Amino acid sequence: MSTKTLGLVASLLTVILLLVLGAALVLAELLALNGFSEREGGAALAVSLVCQAGGLILSALLAGRLTRRLIDRLNWSRFLAAALAVLAGLLLGSIFGGLSFAAALVVAQALRGH
Repeated sequence: MSTKTLGLVASLLTVILLLVLGAALVLAELLALNGFSEREGGAALAVSLVCQAGGLILSALLAGRLTRRLIDRLNWSRFLAAALAVLAGLLLGSIFGGLSFAAALVVAQALRGH
Protein backbone atom coordinates (compact mmCIF):
# COMPACT_ATOMS: atom_id res chain seq x y z
CA MET A 1 0.00 0.00 0.00
CA SER A 2 1.45 3.37 -0.97
CA THR A 3 1.83 6.21 1.49
CA LYS A 4 -0.84 8.24 -0.35
CA THR A 5 -3.34 5.43 0.07
CA LEU A 6 -2.44 4.99 3.72
CA GLY A 7 -2.79 8.74 4.25
CA LEU A 8 -6.22 8.63 2.65
CA VAL A 9 -7.26 5.73 4.90
CA ALA A 10 -6.06 7.64 7.97
CA SER A 11 -7.98 10.72 6.84
CA LEU A 12 -11.18 8.75 6.24
CA LEU A 13 -10.94 6.99 9.59
CA THR A 14 -10.42 10.35 11.28
CA VAL A 15 -13.44 11.83 9.49
CA ILE A 16 -15.68 8.89 10.44
CA LEU A 17 -14.68 9.04 14.10
CA LEU A 18 -15.11 12.82 14.22
CA LEU A 19 -18.55 12.58 12.62
CA VAL A 20 -19.61 10.28 15.45
CA LEU A 21 -18.14 12.70 17.99
CA GLY A 22 -19.80 15.63 16.22
CA ALA A 23 -23.20 13.94 16.34
CA ALA A 24 -22.80 13.40 20.07
CA LEU A 25 -21.81 17.04 20.53
CA VAL A 26 -24.83 18.26 18.57
CA LEU A 27 -27.13 16.18 20.76
CA ALA A 28 -25.44 17.59 23.86
CA GLU A 29 -25.85 21.11 22.45
CA LEU A 30 -29.54 20.51 21.87
CA LEU A 31 -29.86 19.62 25.52
CA ALA A 32 -27.75 22.58 26.60
CA LEU A 33 -29.77 24.97 24.43
CA ASN A 34 -33.08 23.81 25.89
CA GLY A 35 -34.91 26.92 27.03
CA PHE A 36 -33.53 29.21 24.34
CA SER A 37 -35.82 30.38 21.56
CA GLU A 38 -35.67 28.86 18.09
CA ARG A 39 -33.93 31.96 16.75
CA GLU A 40 -31.21 31.84 19.40
CA GLY A 41 -30.78 28.07 19.29
CA GLY A 42 -30.76 27.89 15.50
CA ALA A 43 -28.02 30.49 15.20
CA ALA A 44 -26.01 28.81 17.93
CA LEU A 45 -26.25 25.41 16.23
CA ALA A 46 -25.26 26.94 12.90
CA VAL A 47 -22.14 28.48 14.44
CA SER A 48 -21.31 25.19 16.08
CA LEU A 49 -21.70 23.18 12.89
CA VAL A 50 -19.53 25.60 10.90
CA CYS A 51 -16.78 25.41 13.52
CA GLN A 52 -17.01 21.61 13.65
CA ALA A 53 -16.85 21.37 9.85
CA GLY A 54 -13.72 23.51 9.80
CA GLY A 55 -12.15 21.34 12.48
CA LEU A 56 -13.12 18.20 10.59
CA ILE A 57 -11.43 19.40 7.40
CA LEU A 58 -8.27 20.47 9.22
CA SER A 59 -8.15 17.19 11.15
CA ALA A 60 -8.48 15.11 7.99
CA LEU A 61 -5.70 17.10 6.33
CA LEU A 62 -3.50 16.68 9.39
CA ALA A 63 -4.07 12.92 9.55
CA GLY A 64 -3.27 12.40 5.87
CA ARG A 65 -0.18 14.56 5.75
CA LEU A 66 1.17 13.39 9.08
CA THR A 67 0.87 9.76 8.02
CA ARG A 68 2.84 10.36 4.82
CA ARG A 69 5.43 12.49 6.56
CA LEU A 70 6.07 9.97 9.34
CA ILE A 71 6.50 7.14 6.85
CA ASP A 72 8.50 9.00 4.18
CA ARG A 73 10.79 11.17 6.27
CA LEU A 74 11.12 9.32 9.57
CA ASN A 75 10.74 5.73 8.28
CA TRP A 76 8.13 4.81 10.86
CA SER A 77 6.11 1.63 10.66
CA ARG A 78 3.02 2.13 8.48
CA PHE A 79 0.57 1.03 11.16
CA LEU A 80 2.18 3.14 13.88
CA ALA A 81 2.31 6.21 11.64
CA ALA A 82 -1.35 5.85 10.66
CA ALA A 83 -2.47 5.21 14.24
CA LEU A 84 -0.60 8.24 15.57
CA ALA A 85 -1.93 10.42 12.76
CA VAL A 86 -5.51 9.36 13.47
CA LEU A 87 -5.03 10.10 17.17
CA ALA A 88 -3.55 13.52 16.34
CA GLY A 89 -6.50 14.22 14.05
CA LEU A 90 -8.94 13.16 16.75
CA LEU A 91 -7.23 15.41 19.28
CA LEU A 92 -7.41 18.40 16.94
CA GLY A 93 -11.04 17.63 16.05
CA SER A 94 -11.96 17.24 19.71
CA ILE A 95 -10.43 20.61 20.51
CA PHE A 96 -12.43 22.21 17.70
CA GLY A 97 -15.55 20.38 18.93
CA GLY A 98 -15.15 21.72 22.45
CA LEU A 99 -14.55 25.21 21.17
CA SER A 100 -17.58 24.98 18.90
CA PHE A 101 -19.71 23.86 21.84
CA ALA A 102 -18.54 26.84 23.89
CA ALA A 103 -19.03 29.21 20.94
CA ALA A 104 -22.60 27.96 20.46
CA LEU A 105 -23.46 28.69 24.06
CA VAL A 106 -21.86 32.15 23.88
CA VAL A 107 -23.78 32.99 20.70
CA ALA A 108 -27.08 31.82 22.17
CA GLN A 109 -26.52 33.85 25.33
CA ALA A 110 -25.48 36.92 23.33
CA LEU A 111 -28.60 36.70 21.19
CA ARG A 112 -30.74 36.41 24.29
CA GLY A 113 -29.35 39.74 25.44
CA HIS A 114 -28.79 39.01 29.13
